[in-house]
Amino acid sequence: VIRAPEPEIYDLWTDPGELTNLYEDASALAATAPLWALLEESQRRERVALPTSVDESTEQLLASLGYVSMSPEVDGGDGALPDPKHRIELLRHVSIAKGSLAAGRLVEASQAANAALAVDPEHKETHIVLGQLEARAGHAARALEQFRHCLELPPAVSNATVYFEMGMVALQSGNAQDAEKYFGRSTRENPLNANAFFQWGQAAYALHRLADAREHWRTVVRLDPDHVAARTRLREVKSQSGANP
Repeated sequence: VIRAPEPEIYDLWTDPGELTNLYEDASALAATAPLWALLEESQRRERVALPTSVDESTEQLLASLGYVSMSPEVDGGDGALPDPKHRIELLRHVSIAKGSLAAGRLVEASQAANAALAVDPEHKETHIVLGQLEARAGHAARALEQFRHCLELPPAVSNATVYFEMGMVALQSGNAQDAEKYFGRSTRENPLNANAFFQWGQAAYALHRLADAREHWRTVVRLDPDHVAARTRLREVKSQSGANP
């Protein structure tokens, strides 16, 4: 038995692959009544052992993946949240889209992203991929529009990535002032993101603010002592300004 927004019952003796859901079969439902009761009691005990709450961004992230709310008053079987089994298809499409984008297969990435949107039109990670595709195609305005839409979607924990992507679009478009703003916001959302600090330094450098650039790159090295690019940029700034990196 599987307790979910769409409950399931399978006869593992005759259907080991779990292909036929018997939940609508009255005899199967009656036969499995003790299992449902056992599962209900087990979940009740687990909820008691869990923290009464988690931070909002974590709650949103879990909910977006179809997990039951951590709040004790929420019943995960009432259909209020997406069924996890349907998220498997969504995450498969997103995984293909991201892998294809990384490999430069833009048409394949776009097809997979659109397949993901068909499952969930407001899935934030999918919209991030679509923004990245627009940026890769050189459509800066459309990319920024897509990323701004992402900021309106949960979970908020992903906003550091969104602001980083917006900064990259602005920087590559020659708009270092906006890039600085976006990278600064990204680092506020996630102060451990060394790459956001590095690109923030790049934007400051493009605006001829060497002291600011140097400070951002020093932060990168503190976060990631093996960051070769940041160390290289610090040496370059030292040679230009005579300052100690």
